[in-house]
Amino acid sequence: MKVKGLLKKLIHPNRISAFGALSTGAGVSLLSDSSTDFYGAGLIGLGYFCDYIDGKIARNLDLKTVEGAKLDPLLDKAKNLFVGGYILAKELARGGIVLPVSIASNFVVDYVSQKDRGDLGEQVKDSVNAVWDIESCHKDEILKSDIRANVYGKCKTAIQVGANLGFILASLYNSHLEDKINIESFSYFLAGSLAVSAGLGVKGILERRKNRKL
Repeated sequence: MKVKGLLKKLIHPNRISAFGALSTGAGVSLLSDSSTDFYGAGLIGLGYFCDYIDGKIARNLDLKTVEGAKLDPLLDKAKNLFVGGYILAKELARGGIVLPVSIASNFVVDYVSQKDRGDLGEQVKDSVNAVWDIESCHKDEILKSDIRANVYGKCKTAIQVGANLGFILASLYNSHLEDKINIESFSYFLAGSLAVSAGLGVKGILERRKNRKL
């Protein structure tokens, strides 16, 4: 029983979520050097995988918590800020404008969406507690909650992840192989995808506010 309890603490979804954010941040720091960019991409991929597996563990081991429901969307936005910020800077250095504008619009939508959940300072404080002191977390048995990401928010995040990984993989391809991807044309495609994600994010915010009034 003690071993099982310890295992649940080690693989608690809140801690996996936090590890995923740290892995993503570390990965971004390795992308700028061609000798470490593969490792960076791997760490970013691991960070996104953690975001997938934490929900599976929460459901299968009955570890869903109210604090985890608050933590997950906050860390999703933090990861998008890390990776999106890197791409934005890289595109601006190349002279690109359209993709940075699209990324910036997603940052604004992410900020408004998270601010809509309450004071950001309190959210950060609660998130730290949710990872550090998991025993104080409350079991999530709420049927309907305006804290959890709705379907529009989940679609927004999925598009952001796809666009971020697509840009990173295209950059790796161009850095290490002779055949080159037309990064300018690809950037326009990614910008269009992110414009859709921003629109979905706005829809998600409006739906949350509407449900809150019901």
